[in-house]
Amino acid sequence: MNISKQAPLLLLLFWCNIPAALACNCEPATQLGAADWNDADIIFTARLQEHRMGLVGMLAFEPLQTFKGEAGPRVTFFFQPGRNHTLLHAVKEFKPGDEWIVFARKQAVDGKTHYRLQESPSRVVCALSRPLQEPAEEDPYLIFIKDMAERAGGYQQFYDKDGQLEAEGRHDGQAPVGEWAYYRAERNTRTSGRYINGRREGEWLQAKEMPDGSARLIRKIIYKDGLPSEIHDYSHTGTVSLKKVLTDSTETRYYYREDGTVKSWINENLDNKTTHIISYSETGAVEEERFLEGQKTVRRYWYDENGDRAREWVKEE
Repeated sequence: MNISKQAPLLLLLFWCNIPAALACNCEPATQLGAADWNDADIIFTARLQEHRMGLVGMLAFEPLQTFKGEAGPRVTFFFQPGRNHTLLHAVKEFKPGDEWIVFARKQAVDGKTHYRLQESPSRVVCALSRPLQEPAEEDPYLIFIKDMAERAGGYQQFYDKDGQLEAEGRHDGQAPVGEWAYYRAERNTRTSGRYINGRREGEWLQAKEMPDGSARLIRKIIYKDGLPSEIHDYSHTGTVSLKKVLTDSTETRYYYREDGTVKSWINENLDNKTTHIISYSETGAVEEERFLEGQKTVRRYWYDENGDRAREWVKEE
């Protein structure tokens, strides 16, 4: 059974040397798009005041100039490196005093304001926040956010460097409202859905244009207050091949056969780093069950054709 991690955040645990710098050997995106602007609550330049890495990471910034939203005199981010380090994958050094471009999500909980670093909505493992490049006036991120901040509200269309339509939708001030569509010409895909109160909400559909002019649904994401709660991936036959159910602390994945039956079920607890895996036969009976702590199997059970446990293995203490 293939139990490789499907979620991008977990995949990068294998690719990165987390204790060293919490950064991968990859580069930031060369250019941003409208979705990067739309899906951040606050965008600002700032001076890095303090940073800490450990079981809980911390970055503290002094905002310098705000381009979208409102930031206080000090913005502090707390994050778990094992879960959130991909947000910083393009950052090679954290030096107090460096000027950054910061993309943030802002949330009020029990009367307190909390900030979290904003991931890129259009690239799977791409960080957004990073130090300014030198010379700063030529940094493509800074040029982009200045241009976006100066745009008037209303219906907008965005084009890439080749003149291809990249995004279209409406702004109310700086915030996206109503229906938006994002296009990726190199992949012939269109992603569309609605913004409510400046955040993605409900079903967002990604479709691929086929040679005959039809569109094939390849992914559906269900958002709640800007965060994905379910992700459905579709096979070429139109059936769901993978469904992910997401919470703040868990990710549950269902893998399906082409006939629609469940092949396997994987539940990961991201806080305590435990995994529960169940494999099913074509008749729907449980065949095997596995429990992991970290990346190591600690218990394993096998079942007969009647669904009764036939044998087991438990790791010795």
